[in-house]
Amino acid sequence: MVQDIAPLRVINGKALSELEVEPLHFVIARIMPIGLHMLAGSPKIGKSWLALWLCNQVSKGEPVWEFPTRKCTALYLSLEDTLDRLHGRLSCITEDGSEQAYFGTESNNLTNGFCEQIKRFICDYPDTGLIVVDTFQRIRDNAADKANYANDYAEIRKIKAIADKHRIAILLIHHLRKMPDNDPFNMVSGSTGIISAVDSIYVLEKDNRLDNKAKLHVTGRDIEDMQLLLEFDHDNSVWRFLSRVDCAERKDEQEVKDIVSYFEDHRRFHGTGAELLSVLQHEGKYGMLQPNTLTRLLRRANADLLSDGVSVEFRRVKGVRMIRVSIAMNGSSRPMGSLIFFAFSINGSTYIRTLTKKATRSVVMRGVSSHARKLFFVAADRYFFSFSGSIFLCTLPGVSASNDPIRFSRLPIPGLSILRF
Repeated sequence: MVQDIAPLRVINGKALSELEVEPLHFVIARIMPIGLHMLAGSPKIGKSWLALWLCNQVSKGEPVWEFPTRKCTALYLSLEDTLDRLHGRLSCITEDGSEQAYFGTESNNLTNGFCEQIKRFICDYPDTGLIVVDTFQRIRDNAADKANYANDYAEIRKIKAIADKHRIAILLIHHLRKMPDNDPFNMVSGSTGIISAVDSIYVLEKDNRLDNKAKLHVTGRDIEDMQLLLEFDHDNSVWRFLSRVDCAERKDEQEVKDIVSYFEDHRRFHGTGAELLSVLQHEGKYGMLQPNTLTRLLRRANADLLSDGVSVEFRRVKGVRMIRVSIAMNGSSRPMGSLIFFAFSINGSTYIRTLTKKATRSVVMRGVSSHARKLFFVAADRYFFSFSGSIFLCTLPGVSASNDPIRFSRLPIPGLSILRF
């Protein structure tokens, strides 16, 4: 009897190049996209403190060092701790726990339903974006005869399948072996099946156990290799960012800055990659770049651009791949269109006003956002403010500092002028 074997599912190059795919989404910009990741380090080096802080930051939408985060539900499974110890650690990190951060100290292992438990949590909390398992060893099948490459790879693939299907980030906390190596990623405990199957690896390493400083080595399929120098703040129990050890500014960082700078002036673009490249080259940028390279840069740097207020969308229209770029408000993905901004500060609140051809509106912001910095009053009719890294001078003829917010928000459009310098 001939066994029925399903044919290979294949796709040709033209269809593959025309395939509509979403840009890579990040939970932590530039260092943690959706997928399966592993944080490894020696015992008691501070991995759990770092993992707990990451969950707290992501659940509140607050930055991780210099990297913006996407606010979402976070689950931290601290499988080597009690709730009492977990309470103590969280209290050291923050005075105000997040309602979008969830904690547990028990779970089944991979053989007895761990994956089903995770799927159930995601179903109950559909906004889940980050799950941390501390430690990976606690959910593994510890049978000695299964400690080999094939089993390591199979265990990791089970968890990765959940991350890929539900488009979330899962971070496994793991240990390093005692034998040193010039390549820190080779020190991850277990066979190479573990590091082969995960999408990204972070190794926290100290030169001396008594040191306060450590290097975080970062590598992955969808992120750049980097080394971050960190220092543990014992007063607040968090790892502080000091500098990039590999310190060279990556080439596409400057390219991203150039794109942001261009769209601060021109506000929007809609066309092909070749047309966008031609526009940028006319401005004296990207002389040697190819259209497909520019498109790849936009996809890879999507999180960075969004955090700088630039929204990028990819669409295929009648077989042609189109790119739409526009300024977004406060790093959101909602296009702003062609808007004029002016802003002022009253009683500690920052007011931003946007003017379009169709309507005007005022927005009150408590505190200072990443794109609307603190305002500096200069004269009765002049205000300085910054937006996406540029400084603006707003002049309002005939307006005195004594105007109340209501009268101020009803200024006629002809009285407004804004200069960028």
